[in-house]
Amino acid sequence: MRPASQEEVFIFTLMGQTLLNIQVLEDTLSRSITLKVDVGHPRKISIAEVDELLKKRQSFTLGKAVGVVTEQSLYSEDIRAALGSLVTERNWFVHKSLDDFYIPVRREVLVKRLNGMALEAHRLQRAIEDDLIAYSESNGLDMSAVRAQIKDFY
Repeated sequence: MRPASQEEVFIFTLMGQTLLNIQVLEDTLSRSITLKVDVGHPRKISIAEVDELLKKRQSFTLGKAVGVVTEQSLYSEDIRAALGSLVTERNWFVHKSLDDFYIPVRREVLVKRLNGMALEAHRLQRAIEDDLIAYSESNGLDMSAVRAQIKDFY
């Protein structure tokens, strides 16, 4: 096996970043769905039940989580539409991006597409976090410490 070129190393790194951003988005979705759909406010189930439901939700693929989001109308139409588009892109990434990787003239488009997907996954993650904070505040919870941590982190 030949060593990877610098361009290939860059693309592999970008693929890893894209996958990580999608996985963080999936985790954010599973937590938000669990809290908004299953737990509610005031909390209607025990912490042990919450933990079990969260484990179940964390096994959802992005497509399955977006299906729940759409069915339950959990976020704005803009967020739901963007999530649907990201599912399509994610499916291309997992199942078809290899075609673009092995055709050198397509690599520039591949890089742009991967970068756009990574950025969109992160943007949606933040939008869902903000939605969950607003949801919590609307139910009387003080989220000022969370807001401060987010401000320091991002």
